[in-house]
Amino acid sequence: MEADPSVSYCPRAGCQAAVVRLSSDENSGHWERFRECLSCGFAFCAWCSRSWHGPTSCPVSFQSELIRRYLSLAPSSPDRLLMQQKFGRKTLETMVRKYEEEQQTQRWLSDYTTPCPTCGIAIEKSYGCNHMTCKSCQTHYCYLCGKTVSSQNPYQHFNTPGHECYHRLFDGLLGDQDPRHQQQQREAQQGGEREQEDGRPGFALLLDENGIPLHLEPEDQEMDLLAWQQLG
Repeated sequence: MEADPSVSYCPRAGCQAAVVRLSSDENSGHWERFRECLSCGFAFCAWCSRSWHGPTSCPVSFQSELIRRYLSLAPSSPDRLLMQQKFGRKTLETMVRKYEEEQQTQRWLSDYTTPCPTCGIAIEKSYGCNHMTCKSCQTHYCYLCGKTVSSQNPYQHFNTPGHECYHRLFDGLLGDQDPRHQQQQREAQQGGEREQEDGRPGFALLLDENGIPLHLEPEDQEMDLLAWQQLG
């Protein structure tokens, strides 16, 4: 009974009776997962063992756990074959493709965006400095470390010695946030350039008469080149 994929068990703690899948339930869409305990009358989903949720999908947490368990099994293992019999091989393959696509999306968001520290929306920086303003909630924050900064004086965050973002207002100014490209840039800078104690080349910001970094328009390529001055 334990290894029979057609048998589910009532999830109610005081019952747990065996419920057999009827032959009429096979290939009946989402109703194939419907089970009704003949002992206590409880209706539940044979997949996630929660109360019957109709045509809606099982909770995402259950689906992710199910696919991770399925992928951890060897292709010819008995446990994997039992899962295919219980859930359906094509159904599992579809869930695997969806799971892998979602994992790729999450990796891309992690590598190329920074979430707003207030509302959590993922934001990609295509150009400009690292002082960001969320269009959703108007929070001012640093794109590099993800921390909120003062709306009145946001540049103090980048001009405080010893801070991890010190003198990094214009890091990634040209919009290339690819970690591999940044690593190539760091390797190319080593050698002839004078480095600071933290290993980064020494740069000075172009400031206006009030000590505020100059605002650069994205199409102004000449200003992009002037935004940093190599210390001699």
